[in-house]
Amino acid sequence: MIALTAVSARSGGGFRRAASVLDGVSLRWQRGVLVVLGSAADGTTALLEVLAGEVRAKRGQVSVASTRVVHVRTEPALPDGLRVDEIGALEASLRPWHPGRTLAERLGVLGVTHLAERPAKSLSRGEARAVQLAFGLTTGADVLLLDEPLAGLEPPAAARFAEALRVAAERSCVVVTTASVREASRLADQVLVLTQGKIGEAAADALHRGSAARLVVVLASDPAPFEAALAGAAGVVGVESASYRGGPGAGRIDAGTSAVTVAGTDPLAVASAIMKAASSSAAEVVAIEPEPATIERVRAALAAPAAPAPEVAS
Repeated sequence: MIALTAVSARSGGGFRRAASVLDGVSLRWQRGVLVVLGSAADGTTALLEVLAGEVRAKRGQVSVASTRVVHVRTEPALPDGLRVDEIGALEASLRPWHPGRTLAERLGVLGVTHLAERPAKSLSRGEARAVQLAFGLTTGADVLLLDEPLAGLEPPAAARFAEALRVAAERSCVVVTTASVREASRLADQVLVLTQGKIGEAAADALHRGSAARLVVVLASDPAPFEAALAGAAGVVGVESASYRGGPGAGRIDAGTSAVTVAGTDPLAVASAIMKAASSSAAEVVAIEPEPATIERVRAALAAPAAPAPEVAS
């Protein structure tokens, strides 16, 4: 459905704004969710604009086997003079290939039907993002390009996003860009890493490498007793707490929960300490999950030489 062959391109740049650059990028994708992990400075903006036909490649070949392409940018751009329902009607009229879904069905994918009669200029950034994404996910596009879709999205809409994306990907070629390893690992059928304009494929283990001895414990109770119970526990070298910032797979986890990251040198020792502390403090544990690697760890894992294959006795 889409293919780039040795493509170099440049987008933006200027006063106090770095350009987004591609340097000899090649990739192919047919259907499902391809996540490109990186930032605009690494070339993600240029990548999506090239695929959308908004920027011409300086070198290489670009093939997009459809004109039904929708590009949803990070910054929402809704006409200030129209209500949300009027924007939906206008957008549908401009795309004759649009499936015949009602406005309520379209906004409902992200739970924002209550915004239908609101003027666009009255929406918060998070509300505008949700409206723009809901329309993008339900256009029936053959190629759907989403730039940092969860950036600025409010928790109720973010909780519904992964399911809505999966429905869209059943018939579409979807390319998502994000700088979040957590989002990449939860959304993607395949992950590519874009670094300073060059691209490489990330294996699933690279997305979690280096984080095996750091577990995130999601709590629906006061974290203080749980943290106190961890003090001095064997195998635990650090405890950090914060409000839980779940990814798109955290739909049933309340936004008001807390996350405690427990670090140690051995994963089994950390897990054992967590279970003992949870029991002794009567903590209400909602989930325990490995801390996702940072993008820097993923890049380091990709750059590291492959481990030699074990010898097999003959």
